[in-house]
Formats: sequence, C-alpha cells, structure tokens
Amino acid sequence: MRYTVILEQEPDGGYVATVPALLGCVSQGDTRDEVLKNIREAADLYVDDCIASGDPVPTGSASANETEDEARSNIRAAIDLYLAERRGPLQTM
Repeated sequence: MRYTVILEQEPDGGYVATVPALLGCVSQGDTRDEVLKNIREAADLYVDDCIASGDPVPTGSASANETEDEARSNIRAAIDLYLAERRGPLQTM
C-alpha cells in the first residue's frame, strides 16, 4: 500500500511526520531519516491494528485539511510510504 507522508520541521529541531490517510498516525524524530523510520513503523502498526480488529484498512492518500500557514510550514516532498500488502488475519508466532 502506498501512503503520502507530510513532514514538518520543528522550530527547535527535529521533525514531525503524519500520514493523512491514517487518522491519528503521527510520529517524530530528530532527523529526517529517523522520523521516516518511525512513521513507517507507526503506519505498519496502524494497519496491523485495523486488520486485527476487523476494521477496513484505509487506502490511498487522503489530503490533509490545512490552513495556508500550515501548508507553508510543511515540507511537502514526494515521500511515499510503501507497506507490505496484508491479506487475511494476522498470524501470531
């Protein structure tokens, strides 16, 4: 699955990342690489939780509802987050 990630650089350093299609999926990190690693993990857990609870998994890239000032402060790079396709219930080990 492919999701768009929105990165916002914090004034005091570090980054916050959100996945608009996954309501409430937010993470942070000190560097761009760290925040991308963290948001990938958060999105994976979000999707796993949807499957485990029998809820539909959001698809595609929803657009964020932002004000003009918010849009200016965000880094809107072409960052795509690819997660492995999941079929059927989660399997525990």
